[in-house]
Amino acid sequence: MTEGIEEPIEGVTLERYAAIVARLDVEAPASPSGAPPPTRARNDVLRAEGVDPAIWSKVHGGFQEQIREEIRRASTATHVPMLERYAVVTRYGAAYAKAKRGLEEKRPKASRARIAKQDP
Repeated sequence: MTEGIEEPIEGVTLERYAAIVARLDVEAPASPSGAPPPTRARNDVLRAEGVDPAIWSKVHGGFQEQIREEIRRASTATHVPMLERYAVVTRYGAAYAKAKRGLEEKRPKASRARIAKQDP
């Protein structure tokens, strides 16, 4: 059910993609209104991750399309066990969560406490 997902996009694997998205969410988050982060902040993170900002939209779009396609296919494959149907989503989620935890653990305690108070 995961044909094609093993192939990196522009040299970026699914796990690396998830880690980059986590870092963008922490260091260059979208605004509360949902507007994307400022281009400079996003590009700074991408460069620090060794990804050319010019190819990011291809990487991001490619993985998002694979995730959407898996969800579409999985919704009709009820005879297949859940973890097999959503292998890509599961791998992405696990890699994203691991990366985000690691980034949050590196933040100063005062910053983490302030963020925790903001969470409902």
